[in-house]
Amino acid sequence: MKRMMLLLLVVSLVAMTFGCSGGSSGMGSVGTSTVSIQVGSSGTTASIAIGKSTLFARAEKLFRNIMASGVATAAIPKDVTHILFTISAPDMTTITRNVPVTDQAFITEFFTVPNGNNRHFVIEAKNSSGVTLYRPLREFYANLDGQPVTLTIDMKDAAAPAFSGLQSATPVSATQIDLAWSPASDNLSSPANISYQIYLSTPPGGQDFASPSFSTSAGSTTYSVTGLLPNTTYYFVVRAIDAGGNQDTNTIERTATTLPDVDTTPPSFAGLTSTTLNPSAFGRIDLAWSLASDDRTATNSIVYLIYMASTPGGEVFTTPNFTTAPGITSFSVTGLTSGTYYFTVRAQDGAGNRDTNTIERSATVPDITPPTVISTGPANGTSGVSIQPTLTATFSEPLNTSTVSTSTFSLVQTFCESGCTVPVSIGYSGTTASITPTAALSLNTSYTATVTSAVTDLAGNHLAADYTWSFQTQADTLPPQFDVLKTATPFTPIGGSSEINLAWDAATDNFTPPGNITYFIYMYPAFGGTQVPQPADILQQQYLLTIPLVGQTTTTLSDTTYQFICGRYYFIIRAMDQAGNISTNTDIISVVSPGGC
Repeated sequence: MKRMMLLLLVVSLVAMTFGCSGGSSGMGSVGTSTVSIQVGSSGTTASIAIGKSTLFARAEKLFRNIMASGVATAAIPKDVTHILFTISAPDMTTITRNVPVTDQAFITEFFTVPNGNNRHFVIEAKNSSGVTLYRPLREFYANLDGQPVTLTIDMKDAAAPAFSGLQSATPVSATQIDLAWSPASDNLSSPANISYQIYLSTPPGGQDFASPSFSTSAGSTTYSVTGLLPNTTYYFVVRAIDAGGNQDTNTIERTATTLPDVDTTPPSFAGLTSTTLNPSAFGRIDLAWSLASDDRTATNSIVYLIYMASTPGGEVFTTPNFTTAPGITSFSVTGLTSGTYYFTVRAQDGAGNRDTNTIERSATVPDITPPTVISTGPANGTSGVSIQPTLTATFSEPLNTSTVSTSTFSLVQTFCESGCTVPVSIGYSGTTASITPTAALSLNTSYTATVTSAVTDLAGNHLAADYTWSFQTQADTLPPQFDVLKTATPFTPIGGSSEINLAWDAATDNFTPPGNITYFIYMYPAFGGTQVPQPADILQQQYLLTIPLVGQTTTTLSDTTYQFICGRYYFIIRAMDQAGNISTNTDIISVVSPGGC
């Protein structure tokens, strides 16, 4: 503990009594003592012995001894502007004196004090604001009875540090709050020698300033308060204390709430241990594992997330396929179709933390379901189908390609007594088989396609029964494209009968090849008249020659057959396809009979 200086309390007692002569002289009076107090020294004690010599002589000698002793050498501190002296006792009137000391190295004050026991001496060094900077280390009392007395008065620092209080309280975890403040200042203690006391409470204003919660080391301006409860509000006051033990009295309170107790540790889990195909329930796979453990969540509160995939490593861990009830160690996945399934199970605690194991196990559900035809092209009963189609049959699952052939897929003409099977080629891709006729089908004809039960899927399951579908090919409603008769030439060979030679370009048709197109010739004779006939005049049944021509583009009409007579003959030729569609051309060409004129 620091001391300001040595305070010399000089107590001189001279009892002046009135004798017979009725007179006396001196500085004191009967029943009093003269006390000299000197302030200003660097020592720690001062002893003054007061005898019964003459008052002036003894006081002067004492003062000289003190000044010559070498202990009163330090000046009064600069921040002290006045010193208040107080002398009191129950049986006397209290003596007070406020002495200005600005810029003085030391002072000596004399007091006349009534004799008696337990005279209480108090000395307070104050600054210009009246704040006591120094006071006696302990209470001092003296008995004044005319005998010499020696007193030692130690002074101590009495000024508290100047401190602006706690500036911030910051939560950093569920159990810790960090405090910070600016350094305090003090008249004697440097900031490095000032320590701080921290007062904590949970209700506001509830700090107990008689008992600090925490104390810092000297010079600290931060403190981490640990061991707190999560998600709890705390209130703090920090006070500064100098090296002399003087504490400021600020009540500045800061508050902070610890963070919630966030669990970030996932459970410890060994992963899925088995996957078993349940023989009593088709499409069911039973999963099993051992319980996970967690630092906070009880084992009976841990849930398990099940991830399923159809390919190895194909699990999507962002979203589980199934979530179990808490605390169980098995789960049955039902409703599965045939195929191999891959599973990973992860544990999740009450805070939502999931372990990240990638242990994968699989099981296969056998295929016992026969394939089915789910669609055909064209659909059953469709009409107007192209005569060069590609038929399709799409199945519910992939087929064993060795069972896809012309022995299991066929096409026949529906209403037919013999030679009804249509030659085809068979193709297969994915889950679809194709049937392609090797030649064009007949127009406006019904056909039936068949897939036999000999077809199997990859597991060997047969189609349950033969599957058939029918369709009608398109009808031809368009006539051939036919230009006109090109030439009609009369000719009479030597020694022979007369002829008319006709020629034309072959007609074309969307279905009927040129070699199968039939041509009809209308011949109209005009005798002696000059009026040209109209197409309607020529296109009469009576003028149609009886022999149709198939695939030809020329013909010769002889006089022997048609008995030409003198006159002009008019011709129209029309083309007919295999569907019976006849061209509608009306172009007329004429020629004069080669004979008989």
